[in-house]
Order: sequence, then structure tokens, then C-alpha cells
Amino acid sequence: MTIALTGIKRGKLKRKETRAIFHPRQVLDVELSEPLPSLGVNSRGRYNEALLLVRLHSYPIAQVMVSLERSLTPEDLAAELWGALAPSVNTFLKRHGLAPADGLADPQLEALGLSLRAKREALLGRAPLASIVICARTHADNLERCLRSVIALEYPRYEIIVVERTSKNEAARQVVERLKEVGMPLHYVPLPSASRNTALNYVKGQFVAFLEDDQVADKYWLLRLAQGFERDKNVAAISGAVVPAELEFQAQVWGEELAVSSEACGFTPQSFSLSTHEQSILFTAPLFGRGSNVAFKTSVVRKIGFDTTLETGTPISGIEESAVCFDLLLAGQTVVYQPSAIVRHYHPRDVVGLQLQLRAEGLGLAAFYLRCLREQPRLAPTFARLIPRVLHAVLGSKHRVTKTIPRTLKTAKRRGFLQGFVAYAQSFRNKG
Repeated sequence: MTIALTGIKRGKLKRKETRAIFHPRQVLDVELSEPLPSLGVNSRGRYNEALLLVRLHSYPIAQVMVSLERSLTPEDLAAELWGALAPSVNTFLKRHGLAPADGLADPQLEALGLSLRAKREALLGRAPLASIVICARTHADNLERCLRSVIALEYPRYEIIVVERTSKNEAARQVVERLKEVGMPLHYVPLPSASRNTALNYVKGQFVAFLEDDQVADKYWLLRLAQGFERDKNVAAISGAVVPAELEFQAQVWGEELAVSSEACGFTPQSFSLSTHEQSILFTAPLFGRGSNVAFKTSVVRKIGFDTTLETGTPISGIEESAVCFDLLLAGQTVVYQPSAIVRHYHPRDVVGLQLQLRAEGLGLAAFYLRCLREQPRLAPTFARLIPRVLHAVLGSKHRVTKTIPRTLKTAKRRGFLQGFVAYAQSFRNKG
């Protein structure tokens, strides 16, 4: 039997877990339209499980956790994945006007691939200029890793703007200068205050996409964003999926188990507007994906701008992207969740770093709500109706959070949430 858990489908080969000894989890991509790999042949002993991001013609279908307690041949893996994902695959086919498949060898899958490839090539031939803003705030090695993923994107026309969000960082500048040698149009902006608004002054693209330096971009990330904007001219913002880059340390596994986005977003595209989703205005975090992977139509975001009371460097630590989505929705614009626009996030490797990350998430969520109510007091009744759902997100779902997670981590987001109201008031006062 296949069991769904926290947005991750677990295969029937799942072993009984023993938490006494931690084993890292292998993170892999699997493409259903290509020959499947053998798993566990060279990794047993180090990895007892593998988290697979399963795709069909480069589009994500689901994340699947499989046991590596025994080696899996390509045939074993095919049976495991089809048993777990047949409904998800058929839902994907239905979105493209096709009948359900009876297996991974169904001719429809190959025909769909040819159609999607033709559309992709057509878009690449007329691709609009895109701007990528990378917010640098951690170690220079992280920035270089992020930049190298961006340089490898399958997209013909884009520029890169690196904004230093903390203080002048000579190491970050050196990374940018070194990578300029590959011929990419890189700009370095060492201005920590109002960084995203400052970055907009350098943007030349038709749309602007934001990344954090502890992320890496999927090969098709920018292409999928461009497809989203082209598909509907009324779309003002697109948020993509955020999946783990590695699960090599216990803190990273806990970070993924505690992540709101892993249970709420999934891999089904969604469109939000005032006419279709009343509550989405106030509950953007799960529904819109992660603000660390978001793109805006340049002409629209320049008019609205980013709220500097919510940026990194303030007591809030940054949630300004969600505020922009809120403003766009109120202005009658459409915001889209496009899960095929994927970035991978590196959770902190240690408990202290994870605790700070979780606290920042709770802090930002509370500040976001307070900012929404300050801007639109009429939404107070809507907010009141959402309180149970908000508390569920902040406190975490008891059925999915393992008992072995330290109490300090389980309560970090809650403490941050409670502190967020004070932090926003302080940030707003400092702005004034």
C-alpha cells in the first residue's frame, strides 16, 4: 500500500525506521520518460532512503521516498513509482487533454513529450529578456554555487543582479568578478538597505525573478516562469516550488519535516485572484509557495515596490515578496503558483541554524498578517476565520512531525510568530 506523508509519497518498500542512528537521505531526480536508474547498488550503508523528485518530460509530478534497504532494479523502481504515482501521472495527462495511461510505457506519454518539446523550443526562440536578482547574505561559497546554477539555465536571454543584503562583502564581490569571465551580464550591488527596490533600478528584463544565495536553480526554472507569464497576460506574479537540495544532516531532515510548503503546495498549478480565492489574500505562505522563489512582471512590481519594513536587515528578516503578492491581489491582478519552476534549498546543517530559520519563518508570517491588517482593516473578519488554519501552520501538524525532533525546533516557529507582532511594530517605527 502506498502512504502519503507531508506531501511526500512513500513507497511500499519503506522499512521500519530506527532513529537511534541517523542515516542521511539521498536526494535524486528521476525522469519517467527516460530509462530509470538502479538505486541502492552503491549507496547502501550510507543511505537507507532516497527522496526522489519524479518528473514527466521535465515537469514535476511528486516527491517519493523509497527505501534502499535492498537494491532496486529499474524494473523494481518502475513498479514502485507507477503504484505510487499513477493518479498523479493521469492528472497530469488530463491537464493536457489526454486519456489516462495504463503504465509508464503508454504511447501517450511519448506523444505528449514531443508536443511539450515543440512548445518549449518555440518559446526559447522568442524568449523575452529576463532579470534574475540574487540576494546575497550568507557565505561566498553559497553565492558561487547559486550563480553557477543560474549560469547553466536552459534559457537564451537573461541578466543577473547580485545584491548584498547585509554589509559590504569583498568575498561576494570577488565571486561575481570571477564569474563574469564566463561572459554572463553580472551586476554587483553592495547596498543592504532597500535592496530589492534598489535592484529594480538595474532590471532590464520583462520579468524579474528573485533567488536567495542558499538555493540553486533548476535547469528549467526560468523557462517555466516565462511560460507562465506568456500563458496568461493577466499574470503579475509567479511563485515556484522549493524542494530540498540535500538531506545529509539530521537538522536538514528535521527542517524538511517542519517545512510548511512541503505539505501545502504540492505540484499542481494554481491561479489566485480576488474572484477565485477569497482567503488567499491573507494566507499566501502555503498557497503561493515560497517567497524565496518568486517572479514579477517588471512593469507591475515597479509601480508597487517592496515594503522596506519587511526586508532583511529589519527586525523582520524579510517577507516582502508575500506583501507584494498581497498588494497585487488587492489591485485585481492574478498570482500563479507554477510548481514546474523549481529551485532547491539548502536547509541549515546544524540545529542552531535551523532554529534561526524556523524562528524567522514564524516572525515573518506574523509581521505579514499585521501589515495586511494595518493596510486593510476591513480584512479583520477574514483573518479571524483563518486563525485555526494559521495556528495549524505555525504549530505544526502533530501527525507528521516525528517525536524525535527537539522541542526547541518544534517551538521555534511558534516563538517567532509571537515575537513577529512586536518586531513589525518596531520595524514600522524605525521606518517612520
